[in-house]
Amino acid sequence: MMGERLLWYRIASHLKTTVTELAGKITYTEFWDWLRFLEIEETRRTKQDYYLAQVAQYLKMALVKNPGTVKLGDCLLDLSISTEDPRERVKKSKAAWGMATGAPLKRN
Repeated sequence: MMGERLLWYRIASHLKTTVTELAGKITYTEFWDWLRFLEIEETRRTKQDYYLAQVAQYLKMALVKNPGTVKLGDCLLDLSISTEDPRERVKKSKAAWGMATGAPLKRN
């Protein structure tokens, strides 16, 4: 499932309704407003994001030669919505965590 159909399912899932019911309830403008809202919600940083980044920062500080060079911002993951292939996003995410923590990555 791709394109606009997938977007309708995202909104319907969030509102806990069916796509058919949703299509009869909202205008096209509201549909796009909901998409923008969901994008903002999914990319907004939370306290948990900063907490986990701090944990990764301390792990990396324990593994590097110069711990003072490790910054919290280096350990925050990019949460922006991407249109690239999800498998590529997973590889990039693993690489980011590997770099943030200094942990070696297993090769398949």
